[in-house]
Amino acid sequence: RASAGLGERGGRRDSQRKMDGPAEGKVFVGGINGDTSEGVLKEYFSKYGAVKEIHIMRDRETGNCRGFGFITFEQKESADELLDSKHEIKGRTVEVKSA
Repeated sequence: RASAGLGERGGRRDSQRKMDGPAEGKVFVGGINGDTSEGVLKEYFSKYGAVKEIHIMRDRETGNCRGFGFITFEQKESADELLDSKHEIKGRTVEVKSA
């Protein structure tokens, strides 16, 4: 019974987090060019606020970009602002979602 209560509370927190937007200012960025670097992403996304961390997902064997990554901002509001806009990086429209 206690575990059911914990699950319910956890579920409410998860639902609330999704309604509030990205947790801890983190966003998913999909559709990036294979030659896009962390520096290019930082330069682009810094206009929305201070970037804390950038992680481009790469193939383990080849090291090639898998076409997506994650950006963490110091302020949650910076990430929230991104969700309402279209974004183009290196001539390619990228998809930005809460993470």
